[in-house]
Amino acid sequence: MYEKELKFATETAKYAGYLLRHYFSNFSENQKLQVDFIDSSKGLVSEADITCDKKIREEIKRVFPKYNIISEEEKSLEQGNEFTWIFDPLDGTNNFANRIPFFATSLALAKKDEVIVAATYLPIQDELFYSVKGQGAYYYKNDDFNKRKISVSDKPLDRAIISFDSNHHKPSEEENLRIMKVLYKREVFRTRIFNAAVIEMAYVADSRGEACIYQGSNLWDLAAGALLVQEAGGKVTDFQGKPWTIKSDSIIASNGKIHSELEELLSKEFN
Repeated sequence: MYEKELKFATETAKYAGYLLRHYFSNFSENQKLQVDFIDSSKGLVSEADITCDKKIREEIKRVFPKYNIISEEEKSLEQGNEFTWIFDPLDGTNNFANRIPFFATSLALAKKDEVIVAATYLPIQDELFYSVKGQGAYYYKNDDFNKRKISVSDKPLDRAIISFDSNHHKPSEEENLRIMKVLYKREVFRTRIFNAAVIEMAYVADSRGEACIYQGSNLWDLAAGALLVQEAGGKVTDFQGKPWTIKSDSIIASNGKIHSELEELLSKEFN
């Protein structure tokens, strides 16, 4: 089921990733203005963001002309369909623009409020994470010999690596500091801010971290990762412990083992 949609998601994520890699590999001081920041009410946006958003949107309209579209750089397209493509053409724009090779493209397909297909591609590392609801989560690099099913870790909180947001626009900086305070008070093993939520969540799915926590992040940053974590055996809820949907305003995506304790800590802090 959803084979066509999965093939589209993985191929389109890789296609956008190749475009990003081209921008990145040609990113020098002499060319900086071609990919420099553009003012936006949503934050910082590069030429690469806009170009890849346009290309992905064109492909969706060509292959799935009746589906709704939600993305970071353009106005949402609502066509009254139960299926919606949700994508981020470039997550990690700040990393990208500062020549830090840690960014990704992600696509997710939702049926009503539930994500059913996901793909996240890291172009510099050439790493692809993908999933279909009910069919597990997978990792692919270079060729079929490097394809494998992925699963979350079983580490407890005192050995956990936990990622959270550093967005200064939404949520507020104060809320990010509140999350940091909760984590440090509990003395988790390590915290990380990668500035690329789609990668952080893929890493949880592949046992490279134990949880991600975001308050008020954008849907296109979370949709693909939420399914990857669930299908890798993890748990995904909001801060109050309700199942995460595309309408949720907070998210805890974890290996499951540490989830109840994180829920308790965050629900107390944000209630």
